[in-house]
Amino acid sequence: FGAVNAIKGAASNRDRSSIFLFLGALLFRLRSPMEIEVAQSELEFSDKVLTSYSRTELTRMETAVLSVDWILRTNKLAASVAELKRTSVERVVAKDLEPRIASFNNDAYLRETGGQYIRALARECWLFQECSRPKTRYLIWLSSVLGYTMLALPTLDIAQAVLVDIFCNTFGSGVG
Repeated sequence: FGAVNAIKGAASNRDRSSIFLFLGALLFRLRSPMEIEVAQSELEFSDKVLTSYSRTELTRMETAVLSVDWILRTNKLAASVAELKRTSVERVVAKDLEPRIASFNNDAYLRETGGQYIRALARECWLFQECSRPKTRYLIWLSSVLGYTMLALPTLDIAQAVLVDIFCNTFGSGVG
């Protein structure tokens, strides 16, 4: 009878766990940055940016990344600027990190010549978005962990009840 009671309790627990999982998925859909939804990693995002973003979108991204308030998370941008200027990374100064996409006249030439630069901008943008909204990220994580934990508990309860029934039937009724 312990297994039957465990199965009955599992149905109500499953409803609560699905609410937590739904809340986590809803929060992710509503509050996650577009960059995170588009790609699973900064490399995948940089490929998509290089192939599909318009010059206006690239200029907007470049302006945001090169703003004074932005904190660079990698050295890739300075390395790509050094490559464009044909100098070493150590010689790249803050003045060199100025918007340059608008100065290209030919879009194909921009993507060919500045490809690594655009990829570095995209990676910086993706990494920034990945670290943004810490409270929302925490709520999504907490909701998902609670939901999956509540899904696992009935399974463990049923397994425990079945093992006790097997043990009692095998070795006698003195245990249960």
